[in-house]
Amino acid sequence: MRNQYNVTYNWLSTVHEHQMLDLLRVEIRLDLTRSRIMIKDMAFPDMLHTTYEQQDTGYCSDNRYFDLLCKIGVDMGNGTHKEL
Repeated sequence: MRNQYNVTYNWLSTVHEHQMLDLLRVEIRLDLTRSRIMIKDMAFPDMLHTTYEQQDTGYCSDNRYFDLLCKIGVDMGNGTHKEL
């Protein structure tokens, strides 16, 4: 639904959230003092939860879906990324 000024009433839709995260990513990339901060998208918490639930099944090691999470975990552990 839009009003006379063509402004959406659906503030903070998934599209808006992704746009704000993209702007934040750009701001962080331009600030060299924040080079170890990583901004993930809105699906990341669900991916993290799924990975946590599957960690003891062996499924994670055989599924490329979890590769990104494993790399992020290693990078957080070795200090490549300081904040998430």
